[in-house]
Amino acid sequence: MEKTRGWKLFAAVALLLFGISVLTGCGSTVATDEEYSPTLVNAEITSYNEGSVSEQYVKVVLEFDQDISVREDPDDSMRITIAQERVQSDEYTLTQGENANEAELLISVTAITNGVLYIEKSESADVISDIMSADGSYAAQDFTLEGMIPSGVTLSDVSSSDTGVTKQVASLWNIRSIAWVCVTKDGDVVPADETDVDEELDGYVAVHGHEFLTDDDAAIAESMAESLERVYGDEYAFTCNQNQVTVTALSGEAAEYDIQIYEYLKINGEEISLTDTAETASAEDEESGDEDSEDGHETGLKSKVSEINREPSDEEQAFIDRLHISQLSDEEFPDGGEIYTTLTITGDAMSEEEIYSLRDLEELIELSYENESMHEINLPQTVVLDEQTFYGMDLIGFLELCGVDIGQESLYMELQMDDGSSEVIDLAALIAEGAGAELVFASETEPLHAASEGVAGPIACVCGTSAWGGVNRITVSASEDVVDPEYRFHNREPWSEDLEQTFTVEVYKNGAEYLGAVITKTYTTEDLEQLMREHPDQVVGNYYGTSGNTELYQYIGTGGWLDYFEGINLYWLLTVDVGLESICGSAELYDRYLESYGTIDDLAAYFSVEHTSEYYTITSEGIRVTNAVPMIACTKNGYPILPEHDHESSGYIAYNVMNQQLESLGIETEVGVVKNHNGPFIACLGNLDGVYGGSEIETGADCCLIKIYLD
Repeated sequence: MEKTRGWKLFAAVALLLFGISVLTGCGSTVATDEEYSPTLVNAEITSYNEGSVSEQYVKVVLEFDQDISVREDPDDSMRITIAQERVQSDEYTLTQGENANEAELLISVTAITNGVLYIEKSESADVISDIMSADGSYAAQDFTLEGMIPSGVTLSDVSSSDTGVTKQVASLWNIRSIAWVCVTKDGDVVPADETDVDEELDGYVAVHGHEFLTDDDAAIAESMAESLERVYGDEYAFTCNQNQVTVTALSGEAAEYDIQIYEYLKINGEEISLTDTAETASAEDEESGDEDSEDGHETGLKSKVSEINREPSDEEQAFIDRLHISQLSDEEFPDGGEIYTTLTITGDAMSEEEIYSLRDLEELIELSYENESMHEINLPQTVVLDEQTFYGMDLIGFLELCGVDIGQESLYMELQMDDGSSEVIDLAALIAEGAGAELVFASETEPLHAASEGVAGPIACVCGTSAWGGVNRITVSASEDVVDPEYRFHNREPWSEDLEQTFTVEVYKNGAEYLGAVITKTYTTEDLEQLMREHPDQVVGNYYGTSGNTELYQYIGTGGWLDYFEGINLYWLLTVDVGLESICGSAELYDRYLESYGTIDDLAAYFSVEHTSEYYTITSEGIRVTNAVPMIACTKNGYPILPEHDHESSGYIAYNVMNQQLESLGIETEVGVVKNHNGPFIACLGNLDGVYGGSEIETGADCCLIKIYLD
């Protein structure tokens, strides 16, 4: 009798569970119907990031031929792969789309390799039950979707000829991924000659977006030209000019040539046409519905390319040839310490602080002879002093471009020199007298150097019959009592709202981390800026950029951006202000999301240098910028740094006043770039050969926490 009752109980429970399954319509009980099941008819794949490595997304909008519903409790009835790797259920969400006939799939990603996305029915499901008809009666018809996840990088046409084409990088990385590029001839892919299977896909070659958060269009163009040159070197020649890439057929054969980025989308094996808007959508554009990204979010991301529409005369070319930019050393990695000497222009007679390298200033002179609109400004000037001719630019005209109202009745200019001396000049009187003022960079015989006799360089100022050498700062004020308004600091709206942002140093004993930090010191933005005021001898200012050093330059090159940062000496901060008696150990760096992004393996070796010139960054052309002393910065290109990778904030400045005024005259140039995002603090860490730097090592990344592990 007991055995009979047990079987009856088991049968009743089984019948009950079966009934619940039927009533709720779960699993395989949902069927498809040829007439009533939704059929996939279109799709769109986009990608975007929200300003960090941890917030990268691929969005797939699935469009059906009728209204649909999406299961609130998914069955995971779809098999989703990226580069043949299965996307797990906790890595994506499936929701109803904006339209009633759309489903939206959002996939969280970290790094994309070959970028091929594949969606189909799961091998463990009978039907795609996560997407159903509007009333929930029928599952979606089985489908397969295959497509290339867009990297965000796109190209636009510039010019073409019978033997080549020039393309321009039109948009930047959305996510850390690969852009696959190739040369086409009369519409057909010319297969890349690449033996590494990881670097080739269907005849296209890989261009990597490791630095997707910081690469500008010039850096992408350079990487693209290098990758194409490597695999097409015998048949085609490639050149890169800022953000433009040109291919030329070495054979001279006339054809229609192009450089294309791999993109495709297939539904059930059939090719679907793609729209350009899917390639360039940003996270902000998607949320706001703004379709004009060219005039909105993306505008601040692109670099400007100067139009060359004028040929310098022989006399003008001789002027250019006297400048530092024309006389860089022919050695493999020329010393850029002098050419990246800076001139700061600030004061209450203007609205901002502007930072210019000597290279910037001389490039403006060169552009004056190569661009018609720039030539009309008449910026280049020569001046004779003690029977010697000097070459430079009109300082008063330049100050006006920088935003100074030179018509003021009271206007003074303080010059600060490398030797610590200063001079206040009545600029209004000078202008009224018509005496003129010039910045000069070269004499008749050579570019000016710090050791030059007479007028020292590399930047000098001539006012009337007087000259001052080694000028590094000009402060312009309506008052004779010239003061620094500290525009670079977070001392005014909207930047003052970030004064309480924090940077922390935590110190642990190696092997005893479980005991917690033995020292913890937290600095606010206000604290760090006060340290800079109180200890000007510990303030570091220099150009820092993306990864790359001399050891690996010939193999991987370097990143494309280089910006002027200012902050506090990291060694001094750790040893004096934090109070470390020893720096034997290592350090781990954390970004604003408190994710580890880098390490310094040997602190003692990194800080034990005989000369600070051993620290360096390297430009994309291979110029070595020395004295890139390790420091923590809170200012960038003369402006306070914003706490996030934010292009929409009122505090984000893409370009300074001088640059904006040139643009209003139809003159495009990168001189005067600001782009003060991606902070709030920057760990500016120069390369030190054999100790720190190289491939995929950031020499300038956002940093809000450093953990020190002492031996």
